[in-house]
Amino acid sequence: DAVISIANEAFRRNMTLTKLTLPATVISVGDFAFQYCYNVESITFEAGSQLTTIGRMSFYYCESITSVVIPKSVTSMGEGAFGSCFSLLEFKVEEGNTSYKAIDGNLYNFDATEFAQYALGKTEESFTVPESVVTIGYESFRYCDTLKAIFFAENCKVTTIGASAFSSCTALVDITI
Repeated sequence: DAVISIANEAFRRNMTLTKLTLPATVISVGDFAFQYCYNVESITFEAGSQLTTIGRMSFYYCESITSVVIPKSVTSMGEGAFGSCFSLLEFKVEEGNTSYKAIDGNLYNFDATEFAQYALGKTEESFTVPESVVTIGYESFRYCDTLKAIFFAENCKVTTIGASAFSSCTALVDITI
């Protein structure tokens, strides 16, 4: 029988996992499914992935991951799904995804009104929130230790900043709203 779901907390705190390959048949990854799997270096979604849902904090603290390609089938992603992935240099989103997109390696919803997650492995010292952004998501910059300044584009439409969005950003000294 094909695996269609990864249960909540299924592999949470598993220190032996280093590479994840999720079969194309998987349609959902549960909340906290791979949380604190510190040694996971790569996540591969098989070609033709049917994955639609990535649960809350599913890959939280998978601190060795350097890149993630979100399948085109993903329509829902829970808060902090890739939070605290300290080595993550870039997000990529498969062509054809109508729910998410990557801009300069960071993750946004498709119309770029929600900033979902900063790629924490980046080394830039400043970031400008695009004017299309209305919501900065939960923990979206948390633990970013390289950004010294965050600016908001002149006509930025931000009305909501999620909980802990800038928490533990130890180098951050300037936010201009």
